[in-house]
Amino acid sequence: MSKTYHHHVPPFSHKSGARIELHWNIVVPDSPIKPDLDGLWERARFIKLDNVEVLAFSPEDLFLHLCIYACSHLQTGLDLIPLFDLAELMKTSADTIDWSLLMERAASWGGRKCVYLMLLLVRDLLGEAPPDRIMPEMKPADYRPVFLDEALEQIFEASPPAQIMRLRIGLLLKIKKSKRIKNKISALFKAAFPSKEYLARFYSVSFSSPKIYLCRLFHPGRLIVRYILVLLRLFRRDQSAIKAVHQEHRVSEVSDWMFS
Repeated sequence: MSKTYHHHVPPFSHKSGARIELHWNIVVPDSPIKPDLDGLWERARFIKLDNVEVLAFSPEDLFLHLCIYACSHLQTGLDLIPLFDLAELMKTSADTIDWSLLMERAASWGGRKCVYLMLLLVRDLLGEAPPDRIMPEMKPADYRPVFLDEALEQIFEASPPAQIMRLRIGLLLKIKKSKRIKNKISALFKAAFPSKEYLARFYSVSFSSPKIYLCRLFHPGRLIVRYILVLLRLFRRDQSAIKAVHQEHRVSEVSDWMFS
């Protein structure tokens, strides 16, 4: 498994439905967030789970990880689970979280905006907040209230079919934004013929399985059918497709801000 394409091995799936992913990083390879991986290990500490000692992130590192994880899923569907996790962490570790250190680390990783947006969501939805001085100090100069509004809409308004449509349109818009024909062709080629690592993860097959070659043959045809249907809906001025275009622009604006 190449670290160029992913930050974990293909999932291990059990017949019961349980899935385990072994990670070597907490962000994808091309993420603008750059966590201190050596520091994560150095600061990790042992805790007991069911009478078994296991390594766990320090409170500050865990908080940052939860914020970054939640923000990285804004475009694919933000849910309440990481927000509840953050709220619970603030409750149980209120006396141990070093907020000054957390803010410093968030800035050095490039995740300050992610942390601020998640703190706003947790405060407004679940009533948990850091010490009073933290929010003004953490607030980025280019923050706009519309970013919070869009994140709330992703939680409460976006339906799974709408999110799927928006993600499909997102690829088309990305190709459209490319100014050079060479870049457009490259984006199309990467989408149609992704790496074996991507196929293994996307289709939940073993990287070494012969099925991976069937997936490689099947994938381009699947994309062609999918995007022909999307283009037809746009051509017919289908209202759900038009709405997805506008929503994709808004979500991309928030995402671009968070990771800028």
